[in-house]
Amino acid sequence: MAMRLASAQMTSTAINPRSESSGSMSTYLGNTGAQKVDAVLPTTKPMTPSPSACSRALAHSAGVEPIVGAFFAGLALNRLIPHTGVLMNRIQFTGEAIFVPFFLLSVGMLLDARVLFSGTHTWVLIGFMTGTVVVTKFLAAESTRLFLRFDKAEARVVYGLSVPQAAATLAAVMIGFDLGLFDSAVVNATIVMILVTCTLGPWVTQRYGPAVAEREAALEAQAQAGPKQR
Repeated sequence: MAMRLASAQMTSTAINPRSESSGSMSTYLGNTGAQKVDAVLPTTKPMTPSPSACSRALAHSAGVEPIVGAFFAGLALNRLIPHTGVLMNRIQFTGEAIFVPFFLLSVGMLLDARVLFSGTHTWVLIGFMTGTVVVTKFLAAESTRLFLRFDKAEARVVYGLSVPQAAATLAAVMIGFDLGLFDSAVVNATIVMILVTCTLGPWVTQRYGPAVAEREAALEAQAQAGPKQR
């Protein structure tokens, strides 16, 4: 379906590009009509398929899940979009206002509370999955003190930023559930694990992040004051 939509969109763009100026509009609409159209749509750009849609279509044609293509498209476009620009502001607003709430609603609809109280199997999975993520991420963050010479606060910030598990983890589990590899107990355990890690990560970052930020600010101020004193 993604391939068909992308192909149809590219075909429509090639057949009927819409890049008329206000002068060409006046030929068909008159000066008054063109002014009204320009007031609503100042510039009309050609319809082009988004990189995310193209990546999902290519991933689907290759037999890979579309989320993988969208993930790589995000990695490719991340460095091309200025983090303080208008486009990044609109992307963040769209994500926080539309996609994140729908994602949380979809996750809540996947949770089956009856499975949590049907036995101890789900709770064993919750403890094993959550403990594995928390311990392995902590060991990986602590290894930065040995190999990268980070101090305790910096290692804790690395841990707080890396321990949360969210969309990618849930997507992988849902693919396995659709293929029949996992049961509903694994899905519910994954949702609880996401809840625990997404609560733990921001708390650790908020606790140790200000110390790292203050030290970096002090080092930057010292570096700027050095040349002035000379």
